[in-house]
Amino acid sequence: MNKIIGGFGGLIGVLLVYGVINLVLVGGQNALHAGDQARLDEIKKQLEVEKTQISSLEANLSSLGQTLDSYEARISDLKSHIRAIEVSYPNGAPSAVYADYQRMLAEHNSMIAPYNSNLSQFKAMYADYSSRVDRYNTKVDEANALAKKIGSTWVVVPVPRLAGRK
Repeated sequence: MNKIIGGFGGLIGVLLVYGVINLVLVGGQNALHAGDQARLDEIKKQLEVEKTQISSLEANLSSLGQTLDSYEARISDLKSHIRAIEVSYPNGAPSAVYADYQRMLAEHNSMIAPYNSNLSQFKAMYADYSSRVDRYNTKVDEANALAKKIGSTWVVVPVPRLAGRK
């Protein structure tokens, strides 16, 4: 029985020694990389905020892009109808056709200013989006470099000897 208690006590002693060694080892590693870990944690928070903002910009760009596509389709359709009338009646269109021609021309002209305004807004929004994506990627690179620098945490693990080996 004393042999079992002694063996158990020895095991506890070995585990305590390894436990203390690991505490010192892990604590030292954490202390060594505390500043880097704090910076990495801060970058992760910033990336989450920026990811949300980028997603919002993507949704707005998509919506505005659809609006521009609508304008472009309608303007193109009007241009082809207007051009067809001009080609069909080079010396002047009959009054019924001319009234339709004037209506299409007025609609075409009224769509140009809002189209240009939306296009300018799209370009500005895309420039902002592109800039944010570049900043996001730069921060991802910085986070990856910090994570690599910090590395994994090392611990000492006792490995028992195999029975029968000398």
